[in-house]
Amino acid sequence: MAVPIQRAITSGNVSALLPASSLELFNDGAHKFRRLKEDLAAARRFIHLQYFIWEQDRLTAELVPILLDRLAAGVEVRIMYDWLGCISFRKAELRQLGRAGVEVRADVTDLLRI
Repeated sequence: MAVPIQRAITSGNVSALLPASSLELFNDGAHKFRRLKEDLAAARRFIHLQYFIWEQDRLTAELVPILLDRLAAGVEVRIMYDWLGCISFRKAELRQLGRAGVEVRADVTDLLRI
């Protein structure tokens, strides 16, 4: 299974594969986000999230307390989101996380650089 996935990642872009000891594929969002919440709650050293869209919705309302809990436990928490992809969404949760000490950054904020 790894060879077709490797081929899909490397053909069509210049990304290189990073070493990994395991791979888990999710075929639906409910399973993926349930696992994400479990993994975030178990984090001990760092959490680095990167999302195209961070919409203020039920999922992010469930993630914020987990991230704040991990931050309070001394876990480094960093979030990068796509500025253009999130331009129409409210940022109250991201500001709350930033005020608490989470490093929150938008990837590209200058339209002329896109």
